[in-house]
Amino acid sequence: MGICGGQGNKRLTKLNLEQTKDQTGTTSNNENPGSSKQSKFVKQLTDFKVDPSIFVTLKKGDLLKNYKIDQVLGEGTYGKVNLVTQKATGLQRAMKIDQEGQNSN
Repeated sequence: MGICGGQGNKRLTKLNLEQTKDQTGTTSNNENPGSSKQSKFVKQLTDFKVDPSIFVTLKKGDLLKNYKIDQVLGEGTYGKVNLVTQKATGLQRAMKIDQEGQNSN
């Protein structure tokens, strides 16, 4: 468990205050109004719902039979989180492989 200091919210609020969106979808920086540097934001809407059916339960055995490991998304003291592709369906998932699982080849 950790302590959340809320630093991310402060940063996001500051970003929102520094940039305004005009009608064309480009952003301009309020700190430097004469700047010609503009970027375009794309809004993506998804119909994603968290439901127990989207989770895969713990399985033991050779995961390479069912999954192709694509890349490491993150790692910590107790293991790694990898982007994997389920061979049967082609679905991409995030899979946590704990330290015990990494050492039992």
